[in-house]
Amino acid sequence: MGDPVLLTALIVGYATLLLKIWAFVDAWRWSPQAYRDADRLRRWVWLWVLGFAVGLQLWQGFWRPGDDNTGRTLAWMAGIVVIAVYFFDVRPKVKRAAL
Repeated sequence: MGDPVLLTALIVGYATLLLKIWAFVDAWRWSPQAYRDADRLRRWVWLWVLGFAVGLQLWQGFWRPGDDNTGRTLAWMAGIVVIAVYFFDVRPKVKRAAL
């Protein structure tokens, strides 16, 4: 077995990447009109922000032992905030407006 800290970091890293990809795909499936009806930011804004969060996490990687992870951790936490806002505020209202 490996280092438990490294294993935990990899699991959390991949889980958050999957959540970000899921949020991006979910944001793509709702119509632009649903975002306007829900009185939320435009669909293209959410697609850009979520896509940027996915790209940033892929570019920075998840974990590199021995590196200073400050910038990577801040970007990861910002991505978590973005997907939390999307899943708990935007998505329910857009879904309700689309139905």
